[in-house]
Amino acid sequence: MAHTARLLVRALAALVLMVCGPVHAEAVTAEDVGCAQFYAPDAWSGLTVAQVRARYPDQYADWSDDELEAALRARAGARAASRGAAIEAYLRGDYAAAVRGFRQLAEQGDAPAQSNLGIMYDKGEGVPEDDRQAAFWYRKAAKQGLALAQSNLGAKYDEGEGAPEDDRQAVFWYRKAAKQGCAQAQLNLGRMYIKGEGVPEDFIRAYAWYNLAAAAGHEWAKKNEVPLRSLMTPAQIAEAQALSRYLAESIRTE
Repeated sequence: MAHTARLLVRALAALVLMVCGPVHAEAVTAEDVGCAQFYAPDAWSGLTVAQVRARYPDQYADWSDDELEAALRARAGARAASRGAAIEAYLRGDYAAAVRGFRQLAEQGDAPAQSNLGIMYDKGEGVPEDDRQAAFWYRKAAKQGLALAQSNLGAKYDEGEGAPEDDRQAVFWYRKAAKQGCAQAQLNLGRMYIKGEGVPEDFIRAYAWYNLAAAAGHEWAKKNEVPLRSLMTPAQIAEAQALSRYLAESIRTE
């Protein structure tokens, strides 16, 4: 009976989508389900005047606080405008212009542009489909903390497309995105626990992550949570629900 149950749940896991973002054009212009976009345009991104002075004590010694504040606002506004133009090009189907816009920003360190350029390589829009280039740009954005890119990079390692097949690396990036509230990453992390890939097999943790993804509105998680629940004892379900509440609170407070 236990062997049959294990086979059933592994078959269930095989049905779960493994790719975040790239399967949906909306990922270029907005968040994936539950995936927060953290904008990190350049070395000044998110810095206060005091932090700029601490990081560059000599370079801006002669600048007043008002001048530094204006420079910070100008940089953020210029990057946002350029990113918006690239998104508009994408929406009207001018993929070549979108690629040019995203690439220019991506090469300057803009994390959302890096992620979007990765998506366009993943989908072969405006550029030849290229898994290696997709993984390259996802990795750059993922290292800056962009949840959507982290989830997509995890999928690359998961599938061995554009990156070596590596379950531990897949789990590493899925977990980073999942902890930021990315529902697709939560679902994929749960699937890794079901299959025991990159982590020990653990239905309790799998259910906890599925539950979070379902609560965020992920349809696959909603569909697969019920069959998984049927293979667990009441005590396991209770423990998984408690863990899910703890994880949800951790995500809200980080």
